[in-house]
Amino acid sequence: MIDRTCASRRSVMSSAVAGMAFAVGRRPARAAVAEGVKTWRLYAECRWGQVHMRAAAPADGPGKRPIALFHTSPLSGLEYSTLLAELGKDRLVLAPDNPGFGGSDRPPAPPDIPAYAATLAEAIANTGLIPNDAPYDIMGNHTGTTMCVELATAHAAKIHRVVLSGTPLYPEDLRRERVARYGDSTPIFDNPDYLPNNFRNSVLKDGPTPRERRLELFLEGPRAGSASWWAPKAALSYPLRQKLADVRQPTLFLITKDRLADNTRESATLAPNATVVDIENETGEPAWDLQPGLVAKKIRDFVDA
Repeated sequence: MIDRTCASRRSVMSSAVAGMAFAVGRRPARAAVAEGVKTWRLYAECRWGQVHMRAAAPADGPGKRPIALFHTSPLSGLEYSTLLAELGKDRLVLAPDNPGFGGSDRPPAPPDIPAYAATLAEAIANTGLIPNDAPYDIMGNHTGTTMCVELATAHAAKIHRVVLSGTPLYPEDLRRERVARYGDSTPIFDNPDYLPNNFRNSVLKDGPTPRERRLELFLEGPRAGSASWWAPKAALSYPLRQKLADVRQPTLFLITKDRLADNTRESATLAPNATVVDIENETGEPAWDLQPGLVAKKIRDFVDA
């Protein structure tokens, strides 16, 4: 485990927004204790350099079985900062940034989901925070659900229970259309309106989350630079429909207010050990920001059963 700021290995974008994103990524790691929960950040070695993670745990001890949270792309583990502190009241929680996103080093070429998942498993092991023979739980949102499914099938001995929310399961024709739309290089350098339009649509729009929160999440996208499409393409190219049938661990399909709520319901019909908890009508979007206590309770009730 290395608790120091990693030198950026990604291209510095010319726009002011990207410059702000880069500055956010250079803040030093910190440790804080609030309401009995310690939160900190760390780096772990992996095949492509280092993976940056956010972490939380009870201040007075290790707590229950650890859980790792995998984010949607092109965001980072910052997506889970509120939920991280809530779950950290009684267990170790790790929220890694996918390789090439957030503060994690970029792979040399676009990986597929098996490569992403293997690297994340490697980095989690290299933190030294979870004993080698100890299984842990996992949770994913959107892109992160494909990481979870791959970990549950290819690294089954390490994974105890699985929580999926917002699974990108599409009919084949729609999946191909999504790959064509989101699975190619973003026009950061070719379209001067690309970042301003995204800023208006994600930060300035009306919504239940504070603008400051929307801004910090928006800034995570440009940090991936011209590689921001790598993980979305990998997720959309992953044979999720077939892989869900191979997940043997108990799997919670947590349905919140989300554009992929119906996709998640369909996904639950494909997994052999599925449990569905539908809180769509009780949550805002994103639920882990607006109702973190409720989401954490549903996760705890399932993984601790």
